Amino acid sequence: MTGEITDEIREAANQYQTGGVAKEGRGILDEYYTSSTIVDMVKSILNLPETGLGVMEPSVGIGNFLHAMPEGHKHTVYAMEINPVSARIAKIFHPTARVMNRQFEEMFMDKTGKKMSFTPDADLVIGNPPYGDHRGLFIGLGEEKNIRRYEEYFIKRGLDLLKPGGRLAMVVPSGFLRGKGDAKKTIAKTGKLVEAWRLPNGAFAGTDIGTDIVVFERVALGNLDEHVARYDLLADDAYFKANPSNILGTEKTRKGKFGMEPFVEGSIDDAINLFHSRNSAREATNILKKLDLPATKENTESAQSAVEEAGEDKAEDLVKAAAKKKAEAVKSKIKTTTGKKGKIVSLTTHFEGEFTEEELAHWKATRANGTLDLTKIA
Repeated sequence: MTGEITDEIREAANQYQTGGVAKEGRGILDEYYTSSTIVDMVKSILNLPETGLGVMEPSVGIGNFLHAMPEGHKHTVYAMEINPVSARIAKIFHPTARVMNRQFEEMFMDKTGKKMSFTPDADLVIGNPPYGDHRGLFIGLGEEKNIRRYEEYFIKRGLDLLKPGGRLAMVVPSGFLRGKGDAKKTIAKTGKLVEAWRLPNGAFAGTDIGTDIVVFERVALGNLDEHVARYDLLADDAYFKANPSNILGTEKTRKGKFGMEPFVEGSIDDAINLFHSRNSAREATNILKKLDLPATKENTESAQSAVEEAGEDKAEDLVKAAAKKKAEAVKSKIKTTTGKKGKIVSLTTHFEGEFTEEELAHWKATRANGTLDLTKIA
């Protein structure tokens, strides 16, 4: 596409829907394009910097998932999309991204079966991969032939593209974490599940499938015990058994095609509200621990408000500044307090009834130069 991309062209492109939203049968590689509300959740989870990352989106669709990047970011973004119309629209919405009209498999094998060399140098792999059976030309040529599900293939190969410590964030069917399998053992060799959130069934228009947001970190193979531990977290819903608050709805069972099956009941709006509430509370707790501040109700509420207003990175500075301000207020209060004359008494006795234990703790942790030693606040 050449020439100026006008607002009218953008609006027309925004109306485009593929077979993935209201598909019949298998659709186009079982694709479901990601809604903005789910992308916003992923954006909140990742909390990315504004520059410096190498990013790969292996099934970009019309580019919705790329909105997880900070607005005005300066990351290097590569994206792949099998549908030529979708690929062109993704380029309209994300002109700085390199969008390729190719299958993800072509990163690793050409159409004659020749293996392709690649460098694991990505900082982040994101996306909503196609769901369903791993099929087509490339598996027939031997490309990861033992992986039978597309979501498992995209996770495994996405991890292959990451540098050590890199992250992968994808939206996948809930069946991925509910089941077992050799593919997960392969994934666990280099991937550690660090976070997951379960959405209500029906989060995607046109399907009642249950979906999870999963975040992996690229790790070294390590020893056998480490590998087994990573695999165990991927099997039999172990992650959500250990983190039930990350299920954003009510767990129930119903009759399915193959007998009784689990599902999550709830609306996507309620799920979004639950997510932001639980995620900000968790981040607030982490900030207080990092700063060695007591997890009092006041501190927790203050940290949670800071997270909701400014994001985790900036919230830490806000909480630290608030703690310092509070300590300075305590010092000022002490200076204006009339001292008890005539005998030497302990600090606690001297100011008994005038300061809370928390205020005294801040006073004791104040250095001679007036700065606050956060390590001394228990």
